[in-house]
Amino acid sequence: MEGDLLKTSKLVPHPRQVTDLLLVRHGQTDWNVERRIQGWRPVPLNAEGRRQVRGCATLLGQVRPVAIISSPVARTVETADVLKEVAGWDAPVELVPGLGEFRMGDWDGVALSELQGQPSWRDYLDNPAETTFPSGEALVAIRARAVGAVNDLVAARAGGSLVVVSHGGIVRLLLMAAYGLPLSSYHNTHVDNASVTHIRLVPTRPARVMAVNRCAGPLNAL
Repeated sequence: MEGDLLKTSKLVPHPRQVTDLLLVRHGQTDWNVERRIQGWRPVPLNAEGRRQVRGCATLLGQVRPVAIISSPVARTVETADVLKEVAGWDAPVELVPGLGEFRMGDWDGVALSELQGQPSWRDYLDNPAETTFPSGEALVAIRARAVGAVNDLVAARAGGSLVVVSHGGIVRLLLMAAYGLPLSSYHNTHVDNASVTHIRLVPTRPARVMAVNRCAGPLNAL
């Protein structure tokens, strides 16, 4: 099992074609504002979140993706639908469970302010590489499913741009995989709501990070 997890800690390019991964975090929700753990709860975007996503669509307006991929969680599906409508994309939205939010078990629905004094929260901040959320997933397993899902998507398509709508933690893990960073660096990364992180995968070359956490203005080199 450990060997399988290690195999899915790196992004693997298509053997013959260049792939542009355009990783989009979902727009803001009321629970983001409240700093409450959302997990897989069906929390919708708020008015600001929908405005953010419309702005993100203008950022990506010149892109013609070969696929629009989304986590199956409600706020990401809503984000993908708004992006598709505003940008005028023809590709359907495909739901991929491996890109779903962290399953944080007992912490789902809890405000971060309520967790501050708990030893398990301190352990998560101090040693994320060893974290298993209470009654939930281990971070190393989340990385494996997210990176594995993206590698499967890249292998199944002959290059082009893939718009992948997911969650802040998932985008951070994929960015870390591109940079080759260990899980111990997890808390040194951040992405905003409705931001775009662009990773280019080239055959036989290391992953190349083209842009991180872009929220406005034209996105270059697509």
